[in-house]
Amino acid sequence: MMFEETRTVRKTIAALAINKSLQEVGWPAHEEVCSKLQQKYECNISDCFDHPQYLRKVLGEVFGDRSGEIIQSIHQNLGEEINHISTEYFLDSLSA
Repeated sequence: MMFEETRTVRKTIAALAINKSLQEVGWPAHEEVCSKLQQKYECNISDCFDHPQYLRKVLGEVFGDRSGEIIQSIHQNLGEEINHISTEYFLDSLSA
């Protein structure tokens, strides 16, 4: 698989993990995070792989101290994907 195709697959997997983690908390929270991402940064969940700092800030605003739990859930939902360099960068930036 070519680099760009691999990157697209990793972005999709990350978006699925983020969506799953947010939906586990509840649909209203998922919608609030999506809305804030769009309003503040003109991006959506799939853009967060390239801009994890946006997601980190929004999670902090929406969940406060509980944002760490959401980040941990995203980490768990990524499963084996966490062993790839680009995914490690995403998680490191998200957890910073």
